[in-house]
Amino acid sequence: MLSNGDIDRIADAVVDRSIDRIADAVVDRSIDRIADAVVDKLEANSLGDMKRDIASMAEDVAKIPQIEAEIRQINSRLENIEERLP
Repeated sequence: MLSNGDIDRIADAVVDRSIDRIADAVVDRSIDRIADAVVDKLEANSLGDMKRDIASMAEDVAKIPQIEAEIRQINSRLENIEERLP
């Protein structure tokens, strides 16, 4: 038969282990949440950077027809100058 002292020691051990398990679970979950938040922020920043880069590239691509037209005008002027040369 267990004495009252034995029962108290067992109860203390159970409570201590339970508290340790609860504390470990809280820490583990906190670490997971922090890690998830960091990953989310990094992904958001990377996605934001990528979106800005893509938008910038789209603007550059949109300028291509204008640049091509300017090149044709320059070529035309050069041809006119060449025709005038002796």
